[in-house]
Amino acid sequence: MVTDSEIQLALACGDIPQTDLAYIAGLFDGEGSIYLSARYGRCRVEWQITSCDRALLEWVQLKVGGHLYPRHIITHSSQIAFYQQSYDLSITKSLHLKFLINALLPYLKTKKLRMEYALQIISGDRDRVNQPRSKQYWKRLIDLVNEANQNAPPGRPQYGLIKTD
Repeated sequence: MVTDSEIQLALACGDIPQTDLAYIAGLFDGEGSIYLSARYGRCRVEWQITSCDRALLEWVQLKVGGHLYPRHIITHSSQIAFYQQSYDLSITKSLHLKFLINALLPYLKTKKLRMEYALQIISGDRDRVNQPRSKQYWKRLIDLVNEANQNAPPGRPQYGLIKTD
């Protein structure tokens, strides 16, 4: 099993083939999400891809790391609801995300701007990990989220800032 540290090193050194990174970026553009949440004065960014194809997400996990979680989706077909097994591949560690975003940025299309904003937020967080944030920090963070929303393509989901403390 490859550790997250080894994957971070591979991402930083460019050891993952460009075709694999391009494929993962396309998968993320179509099936991925980037979340921003804040709790107890700390900011967290989460990168996630959801799919019903576990083997596909295991391959992505092998290339970029992260944690694979099962989840259920309720699907409606002809007025009958049934559960379909799906999976989330998630990465939340700031340093890991920084390497991943830098590796995927050249290949992203629809979510490139959002990933650039996430990278700005992560880069600002590395200096003060686990430190309570000031009012100025939250104002800057909200300004970044608002700027990302203003620059989002029409009809596309926008960033939301979830502050739960």
